[in-house]
Amino acid sequence: MKRLSVKLAAAELSAKTSKKSLSFFIVLLLSVTSQCARAASLEESQKKGAKDTGNITDQLPRTLGVAFTTGKIAKGHVFTAADLEERNISIDQIPSDACVSAKKLVGRQSLTAKNKHEVISVQDLGIGLTESQIAGMTARDWSKYKEKMGTVCFAKVEIKPGEKFKPAMLVDHKMPIRIVPCDAVTNSSLVIGKVCKFGCAKRHIIMQHDISVK
Repeated sequence: MKRLSVKLAAAELSAKTSKKSLSFFIVLLLSVTSQCARAASLEESQKKGAKDTGNITDQLPRTLGVAFTTGKIAKGHVFTAADLEERNISIDQIPSDACVSAKKLVGRQSLTAKNKHEVISVQDLGIGLTESQIAGMTARDWSKYKEKMGTVCFAKVEIKPGEKFKPAMLVDHKMPIRIVPCDAVTNSSLVIGKVCKFGCAKRHIIMQHDISVK
């Protein structure tokens, strides 16, 4: 009788174990199947992304037409076609706040006075900067870059609109020459005593179009 009870208990345990094993196997199979499906989907996405990226890269222009003034512009002046010209600039050297289509500026009013042959900024039209535009004009540490370097001037501190540039506010900094903005100030001595037009965040790379016109 005892032997029969032991056998029955063993059989019951074996059945439970088999059920648990079967359940575990089913869960594992479903998990692996799901992971394989995700992996296949990811691989397809990566292949498609790589293909799309390749296509897009092939089509990207290396230069864009940046809007410049042809002569001095008074505050409040409405741009005409004669006031504007487009210069093809490497996309790596276009100031992130620059207007890239002269035609679209015709009929728009300049809220600031501008010098001859000066980049037209969206700020000249009264449009504020986005975070990405601010980031695009912020100096970084390029000391580890092993390539030809140029010099730019950036703000050591925040500078308010209407403040005069002072030596303590500015510092000269090395930057890869291939990405130096086309109208960047290359020496802080060139702006000392001049007036800041829009205001500059800390580490902002100073541009010619950041300087107020008398």
